[in-house]
Amino acid sequence: MNMRFTRPSPATVIAATALVVAGVGTAIAEPGPSSKAVSQQAVKRIVKQQVKKLAPDLHVARARTASHADTATDATTLQGVAPDKMQKRVRWALVSSNGSLLAQSGGIVVSAHPASPDGLYYLDFGVTTAGKAITVTGLYPSASAAPGPFAARPCGSAPDAAVCNANGDPAGDPNDGNHLLVVTYDTNPSTVQTDEPFYVALIP
Repeated sequence: MNMRFTRPSPATVIAATALVVAGVGTAIAEPGPSSKAVSQQAVKRIVKQQVKKLAPDLHVARARTASHADTATDATTLQGVAPDKMQKRVRWALVSSNGSLLAQSGGIVVSAHPASPDGLYYLDFGVTTAGKAITVTGLYPSASAAPGPFAARPCGSAPDAAVCNANGDPAGDPNDGNHLLVVTYDTNPSTVQTDEPFYVALIP
């Protein structure tokens, strides 16, 4: 019969170590006539030897909990990927037809909503909008029974961006790379621009 032996789990190691400590602790607390008191340093040495023997790859100093001891190797990375390489968070906003922000993920400003022509909204996301996925959907019910198509494009000089009108940010420059131009239309398939409420999301 073939018998397979697997490496003990961290919980098993800790349990075994506890038994060692308990046994040695008894010797410390109640030394018999033929026994010698064991120093605290000796206990530490014995425990260290047992842990190394039972789980040579276990690095307790880097594992915050025993359940993470098998996978935790470096607290500064997640699955070997540095935090700045992980996907950034999605930024989103709910904009009313008059250009006010009803809700948002944070850091977004409607820089301008010109009175004419209708259906233009300039949003400053506070981060670059070029090279990212953009989604815009209508809010129902809206000014129209069934709002028409919605369009969005980054402002700036990137290949996927458009040069936006200067009134897109009266206090600055809509072509700073952080702005997004959203255009809303009347009932589909009309091509007449009209003010409509919408959801917009910038996806890294």
